[in-house]
Amino acid sequence: MSVHTPCETVIVAQSQFCNITHCVECNSYHLHIGPMSIRLKKEVFENICELMISVYMGKNKDATYVDQSIRNH
Repeated sequence: MSVHTPCETVIVAQSQFCNITHCVECNSYHLHIGPMSIRLKKEVFENICELMISVYMGKNKDATYVDQSIRNH
């Protein structure tokens, strides 16, 4: 049984509500939003970034948008 050692991360970006850290050893990114943290492989992180940029810039014609009035929270 292998022992997992914690990632040694470096902050690569941060804002008021979130930050992104990177672990060079395992090449993963850690997205921290408020109390929530998500560990992502490099390829997944890059794909999410591309999708978010496309939506933010209004260029993603393939994205599915949900009208705010019908979303349940």
